[in-house]
Amino acid sequence: MQYLDFCAAAERYSFTPVTADAIYYVVADKGYRISHPPIPDSCVLAATLQGSGILRPGSEDIRTDAGDILIFDASKVRFDYRCADTGWNFWWFEFRCIQPDFLELPMEHVLHIPLEEFHRTICSEALASLKLKDSKTASSLLASLLCILSRQEGAAAVMRREAELFRKADHYIRRSIASVTVQSTAHYLGICEHTLLNLFRTVLGIRTTDYIRKIRIETACHKLLTEDLPIRDIALQLGFSDPFTFSKSFRKWTGMSPTEYRKTRGDTD
Repeated sequence: MQYLDFCAAAERYSFTPVTADAIYYVVADKGYRISHPPIPDSCVLAATLQGSGILRPGSEDIRTDAGDILIFDASKVRFDYRCADTGWNFWWFEFRCIQPDFLELPMEHVLHIPLEEFHRTICSEALASLKLKDSKTASSLLASLLCILSRQEGAAAVMRREAELFRKADHYIRRSIASVTVQSTAHYLGICEHTLLNLFRTVLGIRTTDYIRKIRIETACHKLLTEDLPIRDIALQLGFSDPFTFSKSFRKWTGMSPTEYRKTRGDTD
């Protein structure tokens, strides 16, 4: 152990929506290891600032690294936690949810939500309040922290879903380049066209049709430089109705015709 600052409430108060019973700020070395008995009706929030720790709230070890938080039910069985590497710097809150549906963050699931300066200030103020025997303020500050973390995780979860949805859309568009449309892409993803439009505007700032055209032109560029297929065949392979439409679209994106672009092949040798 390198440094420990903590406080446990003198009495077991109850404040809605949560009650902070104990708060720890720990800077631990590689020998740090704790085995703790169950805490009745309580949860634990562990937020790693630096280094790594391993927690065992049940039958399996859970590793948390810098920027990770973990919440688990501490009331069921004895739990262990220890330093995973050379050091572990973390905040530790033992609390009770007086309002059962208040806690929206998933339990026993590592979330990567790095604590910024304002998060750490809330933690420090909560610990200072508990030391002053002001459990109500400490609990209110913890409730605020949990709300902020919930909102951040909610926003991060939306971004992850959007990224995964875009990945699937991109895969489908490239795989079906000859026949892909906005309608077929939306149908493949199981969403409406408006949602698909919003997805591309959010992720790339462009329309779905513009992205499909972009992929077609990029594929055409590759084919023109690496294959000897007639331009008409390339146009049909990429879903253009005729060479004229292909040439017009190609020139708009690249500033030259397919024939002119193919002639640059010798310049790249």
